[in-house]
Order: sequence, then C-alpha cells, then structure tokens
Amino acid sequence: MYSVNGDLGSSRTLFDLSYNRDTVSWNTMIMGYAHGDKPEEAFQLFGKMVSDDYGGSPNQITMVALLCACSKLKRMDLGKWVHDYINICKFNINLILRTAIVDMYAKCGCLNTARRIFDEIPDKNVVSWNVMISGYVRGGYPSEAMASFAEMQASGVRPNGTTMLILFSVCAQLRDLNLAQRAFDYVHKNMIKFSLNLQNASIDMYAKCGDIEAARVVFNEMPEKDRISWTSMITGYVKFSQFDEALSLFREMQVANVKPDEVTLVSLLSLSAEMGAMELGRWIHVFMDRNSVKPGVCLNTALISMYSKCGVVEQAIEVFNKMPVKNSHSWTAIISGLAINGRAEQALSLFEDMRREGVKPDEITFVAILTACTHAGLVNEGHRYFRSMTKSYGIEPKVEHYACMVDLLGRAGLLREARDIIEVMPMEPSASVLGSLLSSCRILGNVEMGEELINKYFGDSSEAYVNLSNLYAEAERWGDVERVREVMKGLGRRERMAGGSLLEVNGGVHEFLCGKIQP
Repeated sequence: MYSVNGDLGSSRTLFDLSYNRDTVSWNTMIMGYAHGDKPEEAFQLFGKMVSDDYGGSPNQITMVALLCACSKLKRMDLGKWVHDYINICKFNINLILRTAIVDMYAKCGCLNTARRIFDEIPDKNVVSWNVMISGYVRGGYPSEAMASFAEMQASGVRPNGTTMLILFSVCAQLRDLNLAQRAFDYVHKNMIKFSLNLQNASIDMYAKCGDIEAARVVFNEMPEKDRISWTSMITGYVKFSQFDEALSLFREMQVANVKPDEVTLVSLLSLSAEMGAMELGRWIHVFMDRNSVKPGVCLNTALISMYSKCGVVEQAIEVFNKMPVKNSHSWTAIISGLAINGRAEQALSLFEDMRREGVKPDEITFVAILTACTHAGLVNEGHRYFRSMTKSYGIEPKVEHYACMVDLLGRAGLLREARDIIEVMPMEPSASVLGSLLSSCRILGNVEMGEELINKYFGDSSEAYVNLSNLYAEAERWGDVERVREVMKGLGRRERMAGGSLLEVNGGVHEFLCGKIQP
C-alpha cells in the first residue's frame, strides 16, 4: 500500500521487517523504486532478492520493473544486461515484457535495436505501437513516427488517446498545420475521448503549427482548464508576439484562481523582456516572493534576461549572484546582459570566471562575448575569442558569429577585413551580416565598397535600391538619391512598411507606429 502511494520509506521499513517475502512483495518494492526517484535502488534490491534465503523468484514482472529503471537511468549497459539475463534464464517473453524491452532501448536512444525487436513481436497491441511511435518522437524522428502510425492503422490496431497525444506531438515537431487538423479531426470522427491531456496537447500543437486562433478556440471550448491549459495558451501568445492577449489571459488566469507554475512565469518574463515592460517584470518577481515560489535555474535565468533587456543590469547581477546553482544558460544570460548594456569588460571577466568554474560555453555564449567585444571596440580580443570557438570548444561558427565579427571590424573602420570575412563565410551572408557592413560603409563614407556589396548581393531587388538611396543620402549625393528613387518609381517598387515599437506607458503596453499610436 505504501509503495503504491509513493511512501517508499515506510514501505521499505515494513518490507525489511517481514520474514515472509514472496515474489509479489519483492516485485512491489522493486517496481516502486523503478518508478520513483531512486531507480538505482531497484537493482540493489534485486540483488538481495536473488540471494535472500527468504526471497521469491524473479519473474516477468521483475524484469519489466528493472527495464523501467534502466529507462529512467538512461543506462543502456544495464538494459543490455537485463535483456541478456532474460534470455539466459529463459523467461517466457510475453507481450508485456517484449514491449518493455522495446521501450528501454528506445528511451536509451538505441532506436534501431528497438525497432528490430518490435518487428519480431507477433501480436502487437496498441501499447506496443505507442511505445515505438513515442520512441521515434522522443528521438526527433517525426517522419518515422508518422510512418509507424500509418502501419499501425493498416495492421488493424485502433489508436487510443495516448496514441493521439503522441501524434499531436509529431504534428507540433513537424510544424504541419494540415496534418495537425487531420489529427484533430481523427479524434472526433473516431469517438476517441477528448481528455484534458488531449485538449492541452491540441492547444500546444496548433500554436506550434502557426494557428493561434485555432488554439484559442480549443481553449475557449474546454469545460475544464488546468494550469497546463492556461500556460500553453499564454506561451502560444508570447511566441506569436501577441503580448496584449498574453497579458489579458494571465489576468483571467488569476481571476480563475489558478496559480501559475514555473513555465507560466518564464513565459511571462519572456514577454516582459520582449516588450521592455519593466513594471510587469518587477510585478512577476514580487509575485514570486509573496507566493514563496522557489525559482529554479530556468526561472532565475529568465529573471536575469528580463532585467538585462529592460536595462536594469544591477538587478540582473543580484539575481545571478544569489543563484545556488548555475548552468551555461545562466552564465550566458548575465554575460549577454552585461554586453548589451555596454559593460563589456565585466562581461569578459565573467566569461573567464565561467571557464574557471568548468562550465562549457555554447554558441550563444560566444554571440554574447563577440557582442561585448563589438561594443567595446576590442578587435584583437574578438579575433581571439572567434578562433577559440573551433580550436578550444569544437564549435563551428554560425552566421550570427560572422555577423558579430563583421560588425566589430566595421565599427573599428576595418572595412576591407570585414568584407574579407564575408567572402570566406561557408554560408550565404544573411541580411544582418550585409546590413552591418553597409551601415559601416555609410557612416565612414565608403560609397564605392557599399555599391560593390549592393550590386553583388542584392541584385535588382527593392532592398538594393533602398540601400543605394540610403548610401547616397549619407554621403549627401542628392542627385544620385533622386536618380535611384526615379528608377524605383519607374519599376513600380513600393516603399517599405513604416517601423514601430512596443512601449510600456503608465502600466499599459502601446504600439507606436510611424504617424500614429495603436493602443
């Protein structure tokens, strides 16, 4: 009873005091550990089981429990040992045990072996198919998961609610709205119970597939909502930059007396950071303190990012310094925050602290470091850090890193070096890379290089004419500006859409566009 209720301590005490331990009691304890927080204890107990004078004999259920422990521990070596033990002891490998073996290999990342054993199962049921399809989804192979789903239907096995949960996840991975709609319709046409879990998954699926309106329809029609429902919908709005809707829904969530969890708060802090809404961010921080929310690494990192992007870097530093546990994302967040707020020397110093702590930087960390070098004009340091990416950490520079280097060299007036970087890039230069060098050409009055870049990379596009016009205007070559504009008119090219921004004013978020204000 205690083991079933999760009280393994009390259960173990009674178990150890018992002198009449049969196979059922051993299996109950081993299964409790396998599904609990100490799966390694399942193997220690199994060792006692096979050597105990009063013990029972291991059976298929014992093996299923051990395979479950291997899955939780991600220990392929132990899993193979259990599989070999099953064969050596000549257990009757029934459907449940075969499925558990497939599940173990899939969760330990050995999908080929999992599929081979799965294909050998003569009487596959819906659980077997779900395990295999889920393994493909977990391993990042959504296309294989869909192919297996089609095989499942062709074999005559009817999908259940768990199958559809997995399928919704596949649609979300593929970002395939058409497939998502078909999966959603399949649930209703085949009278599969549209459980709360399925409803929550459909919100997430529609949002990730780009149809936030469909996600909201599902949300509105839910007779019962839990914290996951609210969080999924708010997160969807944040990802779509629909900040007003996200805030409005969060207020509704509070009225409904549903307490936000860490995922909700991370989404809201992300929203605050994107909008520069300091008051909202501070309110969330106060909410956490008043409700005794103990922030984990992810939530603290979100606080650092929010304060940094809102320009309150001292508060970001305070949060960082108080963190009992830090990971690479935490270090990157504070380094990036210092860099974008013009505190390059401090950012580089923290990066060295990060290395001394043995925390390995990732590609985002190096974007932050190169940004710091750019703001401080540290050309030599920028070159050194750029080279160390590959040499010291095996990180291949991406377009963002090349953009930082081009910006660094351009701002330092080293236009030819910046152009050389673009010439040797292993990928096509992005708009940010070219725009950075063009901006430097305008500022430094190097019209010739600017013309070369535009002619080479922009061709006869509208962007080419806009960039040429801006280049000539900066150099006060008004005749050339007029000539370019006349050419644009003759070609029927439209002007670009007016710019705008979101600002927090008196607690409310407003969109400011060129020529008007949108509340």
